[in-house]
Amino acid sequence: MPVSDPVRMRAMARRDAPQSVADLAFHEAGHAVVGCVIGQQVTRVSIKARKDSYGRSEYDQPQRDKWRQPSLREVKRYVVPLLAGLKAQEIRRRGGDSRWLRQSREWIEAEWTLGFKVKNEANRVLKHLWAATGRLLKRRWTAVEQVAAELERVGEVEGSFVRDLIVGGVRE
Repeated sequence: MPVSDPVRMRAMARRDAPQSVADLAFHEAGHAVVGCVIGQQVTRVSIKARKDSYGRSEYDQPQRDKWRQPSLREVKRYVVPLLAGLKAQEIRRRGGDSRWLRQSREWIEAEWTLGFKVKNEANRVLKHLWAATGRLLKRRWTAVEQVAAELERVGEVEGSFVRDLIVGGVRE
């Protein structure tokens, strides 16, 4: 996948600051649950801040030939989990003012990444993927809530915890 312009990303970072620990937990839970649902190998999810991030969802990424242009399918598999954190926050807030979305680092990275593959169609494809991400999250919302609750409780969970919720169903 293309790497985003680091200067532009750093400029946007302050606008992405989560409003609460719960917001951050739902954001990271959204990334992890959707990543798992579409077949990515989630290894760890954390809301423990580092100097370069407020939280993170880590994945085992398959090796890809760096000289080969990724397919549209590969780009979508990258963008959908990227959007899932933002969409989880929006669902949790039950809509509200979503103007902040288009200024977030992840939205800009998604636009930037899609722009390489589909040029003039990036906005249309991004809107389609945004809606698809929302449908995925709503179907698995109980899992998102459980991952978020566990993140708030302990700060970090292994990918196996998320996979067990997706494969085995939600825990009582």
